[in-house]
Amino acid sequence: MRRLKVALTSHSERGRLGARTTNARYDGPTITAKARQTFIDSFLDKVDPTGELRLTNPDEAHRRAEATRKLHYARMAYNSVKARRLLAKKSVAPGGQTRDGANEEGSRDSGNP
Repeated sequence: MRRLKVALTSHSERGRLGARTTNARYDGPTITAKARQTFIDSFLDKVDPTGELRLTNPDEAHRRAEATRKLHYARMAYNSVKARRLLAKKSVAPGGQTRDGANEEGSRDSGNP
């Protein structure tokens, strides 16, 4: 049996056609509604693993879940800043020059006194 070799571009083209067909048929929020709800519920599960708080005080459970969600995004932002700063430090050469030729203060220096 002979296998046909399909170019990678044709796979990506077929995938692109499929995605555009789906987007033409359905609204974006409709497609992702279940995933978004599952994501939100994951925060409820973190603050109330037994489900007891949701039964006794649902408003408090949702308040805590919202706070946990905000904490999640704040941590992501913090880690992003930390990573960018680390990369910026690594891109500074020992002589104080960055990869683009500017010194640490951001001004360009010809190196001549």
